[in-house]
Amino acid sequence: MMFYLASNEAVSVGMPMKTRIKQIVLIVVGWAFLFAGVMGFILPILPGLPFLIIGLLVLSGEYVWANRTLGWVRQRFPKITGHAERHTRKLTGTAPAAGD
Repeated sequence: MMFYLASNEAVSVGMPMKTRIKQIVLIVVGWAFLFAGVMGFILPILPGLPFLIIGLLVLSGEYVWANRTLGWVRQRFPKITGHAERHTRKLTGTAPAAGD
């Protein structure tokens, strides 16, 4: 069984357990941030946009739709996304993209 990531690389179900656990944790964290971002638009005590951006940054490596949406957000809010990307890279341990 194969799964396809945003980078168009196929990932086998037989990949190392440590890698799979990291992938699952990142997906759960990304969805939690997206949920907090949506709640931030409803509740007056939470800032919605930063949580949405962080959630999209985390999920953009796993989902194509998150990567596309993040591209739109980068064009719309370049200063906020640049700051959030630096902190997300520290969290996830990923290298900067080629254009950064």
